[in-house]
Amino acid sequence: MRKMLLCAMVVGLLLATVPPGAAELSKPPIQLDVFAGFDYDSNVNLRSSEYDVRTFQPKGDAALYKHQAQVGYNFAFNPKFSLLAQYTYYQDFHFRLTEYDNMSHNVTLSPTLNVFKNTGQIIAMCNFNYLTIGGNDYKIGWTFMPTYYQMLAGKVMLEVGGFYEYGTYYAPIVIDDDDRTGNTVGLAAGLFFFFNDARTGYLQLRYSPIWTLTEGSNFYGVGHKFQLAAMIPATKQLNIRPYISYGYYPYFNNWVNASAPNLNIYSKREDSIVEGGVQVTYKFAQGFYVEGQYNFTAAYSNIAFYQYNRHVVGGKVGYRF
Repeated sequence: MRKMLLCAMVVGLLLATVPPGAAELSKPPIQLDVFAGFDYDSNVNLRSSEYDVRTFQPKGDAALYKHQAQVGYNFAFNPKFSLLAQYTYYQDFHFRLTEYDNMSHNVTLSPTLNVFKNTGQIIAMCNFNYLTIGGNDYKIGWTFMPTYYQMLAGKVMLEVGGFYEYGTYYAPIVIDDDDRTGNTVGLAAGLFFFFNDARTGYLQLRYSPIWTLTEGSNFYGVGHKFQLAAMIPATKQLNIRPYISYGYYPYFNNWVNASAPNLNIYSKREDSIVEGGVQVTYKFAQGFYVEGQYNFTAAYSNIAFYQYNRHVVGGKVGYRF
């Protein structure tokens, strides 16, 4: 169960700290991004701050080494239509909690259509993801995410989109109620407020309702996420990306405790999660950059098992073409 939560948090952090790149309406044909770095994670296994788990779960802080390679090509068929194909490989190694080492493969196809004299853009991202944790098969996911961006008056851009994923989970499942295999459906509505004509700096507001329709009853529910993010080009070489989000996740069924599944004394689970942080990127040579980041998570729940705090700080060196 902890590994399931870890995967969800990794994906959540990636989405929260990297606002959509659709604001950049032109891209080079070849894309390459490789990096390597180190992080310190105060709560790798999402150990509860309220639940006594000392007898079966180790202390969750650990440092890790990480690296990633992404390669892509943008096929520009004509001025209005293009197709971006990408492959991404990511891996990390925890110095102490090796059972939480991650490795993932992502294949992404993103057809893009420019409309209304290039003031609007439709991106229909299709993604395949294969994830292992601790060297074991964990998840295979198929995602379809169509999004429409439309420039409005002045320096304002509208974002409207949807999200569908079918995920198959292979992690050890103690009881069927903890099986997260199933469908996830979501919507997104947001606004970008650009600081400059080049659209390199912006403030982003977004709201997303999310329905999680899993085979197990413990994760079957709905969520509401509000996000505020920004891209601040402090100098030509220095970019700053702060963000903060709040998510409210009420679940439809009474929670079932894996340690006593026949003891039905628990209420319906309700979680509130606050996430935030900042990324600072400095380009020090042609294509090369260094980046530091800090992220935090404060998870509150009426089920003490899911209440925890987490801080991740680290940095990396990379090359982007």
